Amino acid sequence: MPGDAEKSLLVRAVLQTGDLKMPMGGKLPDNQIEDLKTWIRAGAIWPQSHTAKANDGDFSITGPQRGFWSFKAFGNTAPPNINDKRAVNYIDRFLLARLKEEGIEPVAPADKRTLIRRATYDLTGLPPTPEEVDAFLRDRSPDAFAKVADRLLASPRYGERWGRHWLDVARYADSSGFQYDRDRPTAWIRAVALGDSLRVEARGVRRFSVAVRVSNWHSLYSMARPSPSPR
Repeated sequence: MPGDAEKSLLVRAVLQTGDLKMPMGGKLPDNQIEDLKTWIRAGAIWPQSHTAKANDGDFSITGPQRGFWSFKAFGNTAPPNINDKRAVNYIDRFLLARLKEEGIEPVAPADKRTLIRRATYDLTGLPPTPEEVDAFLRDRSPDAFAKVADRLLASPRYGERWGRHWLDVARYADSSGFQYDRDRPTAWIRAVALGDSLRVEARGVRRFSVAVRVSNWHSLYSMARPSPSPR
């Protein structure tokens, strides 16, 4: 409050007579506090700072900027013409073409036990149970891995694992932190809601997208459902 040092919140903070205490770690010397009071009584005059000028309206996006990958519209991309029996879907054809371009030979297909461990660790952060492994090994149906992917994507553990990354970006915490660290009693509701929304969204993801995440090679894709289009 310029002109009235006794009513100034800043003065009360540096005097450390209430809940708000500044600075952290100790109190200012008395002569500095008196200087602050004198400045406030004089009107708390502050030098004029530089004011940024508004843009003149000549802002433009360059061609290279418009060509940045995340700004491009979705479109249909024809998969490479690869004559290889290991390519069972469109993703395999893209992968094989790039590997051939780089002179890299694909690794051998993963066995089913390795496959379910990769998928479960990646999507939930936890190992599969012995019962889940045994059930997958006994399942000889063509969509055996698709069923595993559906189960994992619908699991609360999937939402918890991948929701954590978004909560970190949003700086989520159960308390305010810093000086007072007050509890946020309803903060957990946001975390649960985010985890649930991730699981709901994941149900619309095709099984081969799980394969993209958890394997370096096509054996995973061949056990998942192929894409219906080269999109």
